[in-house]
Amino acid sequence: MLSAQEADTAAATLAGAIRCSGEIVNSIQVQSNPSFELSGPAIFRKAILTARKLHSTTNPAIIRRYLALAVGDRCTELRRTESERILRAQPFLAEAFVSAYHDTAGGVRIVATTVDEISLIIGGAVASKDPKLRSLKFGEANLMGEAIYAAVEWRNKKFFRDEVTARLVDYQLLGRPYQLSAIATRRNIGHTWQIEASHPFFTDLQRFSWRTTAGDEIQYRYFTRRNELPAALLVKRKFGDIGGVVRVGPPGKLFFVGGSLSREREKTSDHPVVIRDSLILPDTTTALFNRYSGLRSTRLNALLGYRRVRFLSATGFETLDGAQDVRTGIQVGGLIGRGISVFNSDDRDYFMSADIFAGTGSPEAYGALTVNGEAR
Repeated sequence: MLSAQEADTAAATLAGAIRCSGEIVNSIQVQSNPSFELSGPAIFRKAILTARKLHSTTNPAIIRRYLALAVGDRCTELRRTESERILRAQPFLAEAFVSAYHDTAGGVRIVATTVDEISLIIGGAVASKDPKLRSLKFGEANLMGEAIYAAVEWRNKKFFRDEVTARLVDYQLLGRPYQLSAIATRRNIGHTWQIEASHPFFTDLQRFSWRTTAGDEIQYRYFTRRNELPAALLVKRKFGDIGGVVRVGPPGKLFFVGGSLSREREKTSDHPVVIRDSLILPDTTTALFNRYSGLRSTRLNALLGYRRVRFLSATGFETLDGAQDVRTGIQVGGLIGRGISVFNSDDRDYFMSADIFAGTGSPEAYGALTVNGEAR
């Protein structure tokens, strides 16, 4: 959210802005602002000054790399508005404006003004009974102003061990618009971890988008029963995939064509157990004995999509007074996969999934519908 002073400055600056119409971009200026407004009584101003010292404002180089405009490019309204929308979509920014102004060389000067989100992450849960402290979460959503999310969360568990989760996201890996995310959880019984590297599809101006993931989990799956404790089977699962798409067609009305390779291994225990307090006991029922076979699947997938959308700038939908870009139009995505006999795989099934989006609206009202489905 812009402070009163920053809002006045932005309003005065935007008053001189122009619509881009093919002018050469001669310079780019980035104005990165902290999230705290320096106003109010003296005691509040001192607290805000202290908070500002603890907060690292986003590095202007991070902002510049998201722009769809560079020095020497021709400035178009599409590239200017897409630059603004891409910045607003970043979780560490609360507000963003990208404006163009005439310069003395006959071209334009681009000014990108951003305001940070509050980046400190702190939370927890307490109870009146022992243990008083039930959970604690601490981290930074914009570590050192470098577009890095880092957080650790602890949860008290009555039996077995406490649960600990660590999450790290680099929103601009290697100085590129690539993302790297990793999350690992030590559960009271078992664990889960997943890592993903991707080049998200930020804008219709992009030609390519790709993603690769890998993960591993060990946990019990529970089966409820009448008048008895649930039975549980230990499930071990490993998975991964790699794939990408290429844009075909002009921005605003385009198709996606691509492919991916996915691999999954799952092994389920042959013998059920009952978990009672801090004990894991064999279950005497035979209903779950040798019930589930293992899964070894490698699938080759075709990725197809159609996208005809535009973005509408609105205020007050999901934020009190911040601008946000809502999607309107139609988008359809689909996957058709076939199991293949490689990497010791034995699953030769077909798999299909689809995702359909439709949205319409105005700055005053908005409605959207999303439909998902899959079949084997």
